[in-house]
Amino acid sequence: APLLGIEPRRIHAELDRIASLSGLGPMLDFPVRTYSNGMRSRLSFGLSSLIDAPILVADEILSGGDRAFKKRVADWFAACCASGRTVIIASHKMDVVRSICRRAVWIHEGKIRALGPSGEVLDAYEAFTDQAAFSGKATPLGMARWRPQPTEDVPEGADSGAEEGESPEGGNKTL
Repeated sequence: APLLGIEPRRIHAELDRIASLSGLGPMLDFPVRTYSNGMRSRLSFGLSSLIDAPILVADEILSGGDRAFKKRVADWFAACCASGRTVIIASHKMDVVRSICRRAVWIHEGKIRALGPSGEVLDAYEAFTDQAAFSGKATPLGMARWRPQPTEDVPEGADSGAEEGESPEGGNKTL
């Protein structure tokens, strides 16, 4: 918490709020070194809720946790927005973005591909990813599609007699 700039006495005063938002309840009495990664994320979220900043950035906060935790986080984000704060959520979970965000930005290879109402941006993103997946072209992250390597050494220039994309026994060799 000292890294977040929160005074220890404020943390003690807000323990009930932290316990409620994090869902950790009585587990707050246990040493943090005994927490799982998920519990640490929940604790971090509960502590960050004490920060009174006009702009909040959350990176994949809703990628883990149970349904009740996700609802608490979404409700808290909605309350922040209703109070005039700006919440920026970085996520690859389209359902999260659709359910929480009014506006979205799609960034591809460092450039803005779309900006606008979240439904429109997500539809464009999903169409792009579907097209890229079915065409065998680059993924949205710009990485080449993985292809299996031959399992045996084949002399360079050797011809298996199969068409490109087929194994010598026939059929597709791409997984």
